[in-house]
Amino acid sequence: VEAQLDLEQRAAARKRAIALQSSLAPSRQADWQEKNEALLAAIKRGDRTESARLLDQGADGNTADPAGRTVLISAAWRGHVAIVDLLIEAGADLDGVDDQGRTALMWASINGYPALVAKLASRSAAVDAADDAGLTPLMRAAWNGHAEAVRLLLQSGANPRRSDRESMTAMDRARLSQNPAIAAVLRKAAGAP
Repeated sequence: VEAQLDLEQRAAARKRAIALQSSLAPSRQADWQEKNEALLAAIKRGDRTESARLLDQGADGNTADPAGRTVLISAAWRGHVAIVDLLIEAGADLDGVDDQGRTALMWASINGYPALVAKLASRSAAVDAADDAGLTPLMRAAWNGHAEAVRLLLQSGANPRRSDRESMTAMDRARLSQNPAIAAVLRKAAGAP
């Protein structure tokens, strides 16, 4: 259902869910929190079976660790494709952010996981979302030298002309990290000579 809601509707639904959770008896709140912590641990280990079991038992598919990383971000950061699939089907927020404003797609781009970049982009994750430094998934992939992720992001509509807070584009980031082949792809995508 969440995937069919706009951002305001999602925020309102989450507020209602939090209010309902806080109205639970203390023993039920503790049980729910324990399941969420176990889900975070299972995802860190890459344990899809345990993650599925915990979600089926009511663990929150949008729970986050102390750094603000949601379980989807944690799975994408580690490259756990099967767990990302599971979380998407469970309604995880594709565009949830950590304490640095980074989404699951950004982490997949930073770490160079093309299968995850393709999957998240195909499910309408925000390809031009910017983190707290103003960097997008495309800029992060270019800066880290992940050519396949750059290609997939461009195919998914990422804007190669966008600049970050330092007025640098993805092409500038590719040049900075000495990735001339990626810079050439981005130059062509931006329509630059």
